[in-house]
Amino acid sequence: MANGHGNSGGCGCGCWFILALLALAGVAIYFAAYRSADFPGANPIRAAVSAGQDLYGQFQETDIVAETTGFHDTEDEKRAFANPAQRHLELKQLMLELTNRHRAAIGAPPVRLGANTAAQLHAETLLAGCYSSHWDQWGLKPNHRYTLTGGTGADGENISGASYCIKPHENYAAISSMEDAVAETVDGWMESPGHRRNLLNPAHTVLNAGIAHDRFNQVMVQQFAADYVTYTVRPDIDSDGILRLKGTVSGATLDIGRTANVQISYDPPPMSLTRGQLGYTYSLCNPINVAYLVEQPRGGSFYASPAVKQETFYRRCIDPFQTDPNQPAANSNAEANRIWAEAKADSASESSVTTEVVRVIAERMDLLDDGMNIRADLTPILREHGPGIYTVILWGRPRHLAEPEPISEQAIFWLTETPADSPYAGR
Repeated sequence: MANGHGNSGGCGCGCWFILALLALAGVAIYFAAYRSADFPGANPIRAAVSAGQDLYGQFQETDIVAETTGFHDTEDEKRAFANPAQRHLELKQLMLELTNRHRAAIGAPPVRLGANTAAQLHAETLLAGCYSSHWDQWGLKPNHRYTLTGGTGADGENISGASYCIKPHENYAAISSMEDAVAETVDGWMESPGHRRNLLNPAHTVLNAGIAHDRFNQVMVQQFAADYVTYTVRPDIDSDGILRLKGTVSGATLDIGRTANVQISYDPPPMSLTRGQLGYTYSLCNPINVAYLVEQPRGGSFYASPAVKQETFYRRCIDPFQTDPNQPAANSNAEANRIWAEAKADSASESSVTTEVVRVIAERMDLLDDGMNIRADLTPILREHGPGIYTVILWGRPRHLAEPEPISEQAIFWLTETPADSPYAGR
């Protein structure tokens, strides 16, 4: 039995950003608070997702499965294709077509197959390591891997797999059809609210797929992206603590009213994780939302305080960094599912957390309808939180939607090395 995980770049249950109104002295703005369980976008899509309705008709996924000859597992594909994006390409195209059928049935625009390699590399890592998690053994999260492999959009990840590798002598039947496995996996994602949100999100434009398998085990990864931004200066923080980013926007607008366009979140430096720690994860923990950028006040207005406290509710997350490294790893497929179910149950309660988010007045914040040029001093933020991964989240509104969405999430490794032995280093 395969377990599934889904996230939208922050919470593994397909959690999404909300907009929170802040009343500030002299200025009233909408500012994007970090991920709630709501699904912003077109009302028909929200209704279909919430109800779990079967709106995609009575087609059978196997209707479009092509005949294939031979059995090419991931090791065969790695020998045949140096570029990870080219591995299992026919299966990825099948996954794309099935995904777009579901999207078309509720009016969401189709996604195209992307060339980013993070999903494929993650799938191969999961299969080789015999675990299933949004984290990897180097402690990296989906948007960290996506940034390191050149991605520029806002991403959301679905996973199907188990934290145990079946051995040939264990009397399990070998995989008879990977095409059927792809169809069953997409159906399974559609039955899960978090995965379904990712799969149907109308803001997504790209599907980067990852597939890895041998004769008895298979792992599948969907890493969706809202790909609207091209950077001429990718977000970076220099040695003086200055954040810079510059680029253009296509298919979306940065004119989203009195809403903060740029948000900063923080993750601690990554560290190695054991199979036991990874196997006990369920959903993806939110990073700490630490700051948002605003332009210089105009017309005699001013900001009363640099800090804004906000209360957010979210599903409790089991952080593998806080889990005992000696947590036992699964020794059977049944045990892997039992551990996963325990992690799910332990994540079921909701918690209220009050965080302090600092307003940073940017030195330069040129926000045009189709581009941006931003410079801001993050020294106070960096001094407070220290080395780690700072993610810059850019908000805009896709032109076919009524509400703002994250359109770019870029991870910056500040005074923190990319794990040298990971497959993402140097890509």
